[in-house]
Amino acid sequence: MISMALRFMPMMLEEYERIRMAQTARGADFTTGSLMLRARAVAALAVPLILSSFRRADELAMAMEARGYRRGPRTTLRELKLTQTDIGAAAAVTAFALLVLGAGGLP
Repeated sequence: MISMALRFMPMMLEEYERIRMAQTARGADFTTGSLMLRARAVAALAVPLILSSFRRADELAMAMEARGYRRGPRTTLRELKLTQTDIGAAAAVTAFALLVLGAGGLP
């Protein structure tokens, strides 16, 4: 999921640049004017950018479903189980924390 999010970042930057150039060609000014005018100009960028990202995410979801990715319970390669080693490690961490707290904290 993280790799897909990172993959979308350059595409979002390209889309932002394309929308900004189109808005500039239509006469939008992002650097001058009152705060309200600049906020409207930024909104003119944000709304199409958000809509295009939703459209792209929907296309990706449909493509993944077409390729056989389905929603369902999450699985792992190995089933994790609580073992004696885990209990021993938790006890050691707890004992260390109590020792540090009893001694007045770390130096």
